[in-house]
Amino acid sequence: MSSRLRQLDRTATLLLVLFSAGHGFAGTLAARPFLEPYTVWSFSGSLAAWAIAGLNWLRAGRPGDRALAAWALGGNLAWAGLMVWLAFAAEMTRDVRIYLFLVVCAVLAAFSLRDLRARPDRRA
Repeated sequence: MSSRLRQLDRTATLLLVLFSAGHGFAGTLAARPFLEPYTVWSFSGSLAAWAIAGLNWLRAGRPGDRALAAWALGGNLAWAGLMVWLAFAAEMTRDVRIYLFLVVCAVLAAFSLRDLRARPDRRA
């Protein structure tokens, strides 16, 4: 993968981390009572997004690992699906944060699919 594509891949991963941190810390822990069930549920979404970001970070560094690429692709698509579901369930279809997550997930899903479809390295 070219240096620029690798930078874009890693930048999208870092954006997922930052958006999730904003959601988890600024949007949840700072805005809601700490021991409320909604707070725990909402913060768990941030943890899930960080796990997906971790999969993408590892995938970007291991382009030949097709299993990792498949898991990352599944995570990216699942998170994007959850964002669409949330947009309609919470009547947030005009909330720009939903679309930021969707764009980042689409970019990461494209990189995951690219890694998944790449020919295996025959040098090993």
